[in-house]
Amino acid sequence: AIGGAAYIQTLTFYTDAPYIAARCDPNRATLEPGMHLHYLPLDEIKRHLQLRSCSVLTHQLCDHFVSIPFRNSTSHCVVFVKTAIDG
Repeated sequence: AIGGAAYIQTLTFYTDAPYIAARCDPNRATLEPGMHLHYLPLDEIKRHLQLRSCSVLTHQLCDHFVSIPFRNSTSHCVVFVKTAIDG
């Protein structure tokens, strides 16, 4: 609904992972068991929200909520509001 606000937390940077080093090769995902982690840069998150008629009210680092042991990673908490009807 217009005026509705939401909060998301997402990984915005991640490195030192074999999957990313292999340029996210889809074959690697089927050949290796386990979870493969993905991330979306903060600028891309903002762009996707704007494409859906949302405005980012604030964002901040929130690595203290999510951490990946022994990995170089960053996560952000993003608060946004719906400003118009899509389309």
